[in-house]
Amino acid sequence: MTEALPPCEFRTLDRSGVYRCAAAGDASLGPRDGELVREICGSCSVPAVLASERACLHLIAWTEIEDERSEAKFACRFFHPLYDAPWDDIGVCATCPYWFPRPPLELLPDHAEWIARMKDFYTSEGQAKDRGASTGRRLEPARYRSEAGPAQAAAALMDERGERARERRAILWGGALLAAAAVVGLVFAPSVALLWFVLLFFAVA
Repeated sequence: MTEALPPCEFRTLDRSGVYRCAAAGDASLGPRDGELVREICGSCSVPAVLASERACLHLIAWTEIEDERSEAKFACRFFHPLYDAPWDDIGVCATCPYWFPRPPLELLPDHAEWIARMKDFYTSEGQAKDRGASTGRRLEPARYRSEAGPAQAAAALMDERGERARERRAILWGGALLAAAAVVGLVFAPSVALLWFVLLFFAVA
């Protein structure tokens, strides 16, 4: 008697009778009665992790299939910028104060989009783009990798967001002052109107 496949919300059966894995970009798992699907799904920890009590609304799960084996990967929608590699399990979530029960996959319509985003993020190019290295934002130090607990990760992320908010306020105030100076200049020194128009343009920009 053939052993039943472990239940998994990512595994679907297409019209041709071939299983596909939504956690691996709809990769083919072979026919429903084949050995390939049993080997791949049997080696995958995603179903067990998502069935655990600590599975969270913010958890993103996917898998990378290679040599007829599945390697599960996990990340957090909120705190993924603090880690330079995806997790192999969700032990880091054990004490997270932002945990919320995870609903069924059908209630997470953007999960496939987040899988693609996480796969892109966990490359050197993706991390540089997501963390804003090209615009001069500060990269998080390596100490905020897996050894950082959720509380420390949350504090670091809040600090970074506060810093960016202060930067935006400073830019807005600077633009407002520059625009005010341009308006005053247009009123009291119309002879150099071109200069004031240039200043006003940069203030708006």
